[in-house]
Amino acid sequence: MNIRLPLFLLIALAQISVPAYLIHREETTLTQGHLLKFKTAPVDPVDALRGRYVSLSFDAATVPHNLDGSLGDAAQKHPIPVYATFAEDTTTGYATLTALSDQKPSSNNTATLQVLFHPRYRDPRQIELPFNRFYMEEHAAPNAEAAYRQNTSKKQDTYALVAIYHGHAAIKDLYIGGVPIRDYLQSHPEGK
Repeated sequence: MNIRLPLFLLIALAQISVPAYLIHREETTLTQGHLLKFKTAPVDPVDALRGRYVSLSFDAATVPHNLDGSLGDAAQKHPIPVYATFAEDTTTGYATLTALSDQKPSSNNTATLQVLFHPRYRDPRQIELPFNRFYMEEHAAPNAEAAYRQNTSKKQDTYALVAIYHGHAAIKDLYIGGVPIRDYLQSHPEGK
């Protein structure tokens, strides 16, 4: 009996299934996830653009002092995966970090991420949000990066609209001054 053909078909199916699952998970998150606005922060211009995406930084990436003890001493040794729960701040309208846990909570506003500890920083707890890249068309990305960098440094209203669904998070769009980045670039073709 020739086992090559069934083995080949099994491997081919696996190679098709993994990307199909990842695409399905991303699309499900974007269509069914809870939408939150994450206020962006300026990015170090040296590492601002890699290829065809805009590198993002967020104000919500610092762990508030009231959550400092929520992960215990084990987390101080190295980055650990945790569950972060976010809620909309009723005053600003932006997402804020409300809870960190090593146990998955029942909230749908929970994303799986890493907590990083940097002893050289004054406030050592930073979270690594799983949505720090906004992918765009190759020709538009440099202008989008320039617009994003310039507007965050001027303290303009820049934010990412992020969908969170069953622990997965995906950026739906990037906004500058309340305008989606693609529309902003059409009205500001120089990216500023």
